Amino acid sequence: MKIQLESSRLLYRPFEVSDAQDLFLMDANPIVHKYLWQKPTLHIDESLEIIFYLLKQYNENGIGRYATFLKETGEFIGWTGIKYINDHLENGASNHILRKAGFQEIETYYNDDNVAWKWWQFENNLIK
Repeated sequence: MKIQLESSRLLYRPFEVSDAQDLFLMDANPIVHKYLWQKPTLHIDESLEIIFYLLKQYNENGIGRYATFLKETGEFIGWTGIKYINDHLENGASNHILRKAGFQEIETYYNDDNVAWKWWQFENNLIK
């Protein structure tokens, strides 16, 4: 996956192995994990494992989470993107945030295990 995106302030690109140190520094901070139900990362090998998992998702699903940087300085500020989930139920808090951000739930569908999945849409009226 080689797609790179940008906004006026931010640059988004697929994670690379060279991002491990930046990811480790972010994930070692306990405040980052307050709402993630995870514990802070203790060793950079954990960050490398995450990046290898993301690289696998890019190859298998053609989508994944992107490393996010300030354009002006090149500083890593986190990640964003789509995570293909096939191993647990959707997060209710995430759905709440999508609604608050202006997304509309346009469809709920059920997989073979009768798990509900939601399809969201965002319409940007500023872009014509």
